[in-house]
Amino acid sequence: MSGSESELTIDFGKKLDLSNIKFFAENLLPITGNESAVKFELSIVEKFDTSAVQLLYMLYKSAVDQQLKVVWSDISSQAKEAIDTLGMSNILFDSEG
Repeated sequence: MSGSESELTIDFGKKLDLSNIKFFAENLLPITGNESAVKFELSIVEKFDTSAVQLLYMLYKSAVDQQLKVVWSDISSQAKEAIDTLGMSNILFDSEG
């Protein structure tokens, strides 16, 4: 996690699955601070499961509810495939905050 006054960047690293999702959920929900935007960094994720998609949706929803702009990094093929498989692409990417 890093950020400036205007944008909070959340770097999920190489693995986002059930083994580490609790950390992100406990430390990021709700997203708070002085940010006007939140950036989800998913470019190097290699392991990504359905719990990760659920977490992304919760974080996305939290940001949108706070009227923050949502910015997506380049998304790894593994993350994109999981998101597509669950039919969440249109929810997460088509209506960016």
